[in-house]
This record gives sequence, structure tokens and C-alpha cells, in this order.
Amino acid sequence: MPGQCRTWSFLETKMKDTYIVYIGQSKEPGEEACLTVGISKNAERRQYLKHMVIQHVLPAKSKRHALAIEREGQIFFDKHYPKAFVRWSPVDLPESPNRGFDWWITSRAVTHYEYLAVFDLMRNRQLNWDKSVRLPRRKK
Repeated sequence: MPGQCRTWSFLETKMKDTYIVYIGQSKEPGEEACLTVGISKNAERRQYLKHMVIQHVLPAKSKRHALAIEREGQIFFDKHYPKAFVRWSPVDLPESPNRGFDWWITSRAVTHYEYLAVFDLMRNRQLNWDKSVRLPRRKK
């Protein structure tokens, strides 16, 4: 795709069986202020399915490692932004949703510093991950 950054393509070719953790932004009209955090083995496919643009990517050693990094991002977004209901979520498509409930909405454009704040927390978890430490479960 012309004009899009291919940062994750390098990661995918070097680490075929490794998960990535991403921060994404919705590209649907009217949802430009919606952000998500997730894990995937294939960033391009995930972008297509979730109708988003991936802003930041971190590689993980395993699925458990990826989930720990993702959890740091979710904790940050839960503290700073309210949840968002986006199109094609499980509410709209209960049989086969394209997008989950892990979306947050901002009241204004997210600054570079705010992206760096959450990315720094996630990067810290990535580098200092200990298999024996478990983060608290999310409240449903």
C-alpha cells in the first residue's frame, strides 16, 4: 500500500512465530479519536480486520509476554480515557464481530507525548518482563 509505513513488515519477516503488541487508531469516519491496544501475529491482517491504522508496534517473546505488554496499555487507557463503542463490534455483529470492546475514545487529538507515555510503559513491561509476575485481571 503506497504511503503507509511498513515498520511491522520487517518484524514479521524476522519473527514469523512471534506476537506483536500494537497501539492502533480507528480509520472509520467519525471514529478518528478512538484508540485500541492489542496483540497479533499478522499486523497487516489485523489492520484490515479492525479498520485501523497501527501507530506503534512492540515485539513479544511469547503470547503470554504479549498479553503482559498489552495489559500495561489497557491499564493506561482505562485510567485516562473512557471506553468507546465502535462500528462492527460484538454489539453490531454478535455472530462474527470484526472489532472487540477494547476501544477508548479521546476528547481531542492524542499528542505525541501521550503516545510516548503509553508506549514507554509498554516498552518497560516488554524489557522487564518476569514470567512469575502476574498483573491483576480486568474488571468486567
